[in-house]
Amino acid sequence: MLFASYPAGTDIAEHDHDTHNVGVITRGELVLTRGSRQERYGPGDWYEIQPNEPHAARFDIATGEIAFWFDADST
Repeated sequence: MLFASYPAGTDIAEHDHDTHNVGVITRGELVLTRGSRQERYGPGDWYEIQPNEPHAARFDIATGEIAFWFDADST
């Protein structure tokens, strides 16, 4: 489990993980990019990223989240 805070203007380049990630936004907004599709998540919204799924993240405003990273074999 990860409690994370991102200042406004944070931009995370495309990457992937070998884990299954699930998170909930606690404040602010996450702009999640998968391929050519952008999705926006605000407070109370949950997101899910599959193992090895390329994605990028942007935080235009200060944002907090709680993220859970699971071994791909355990989900």
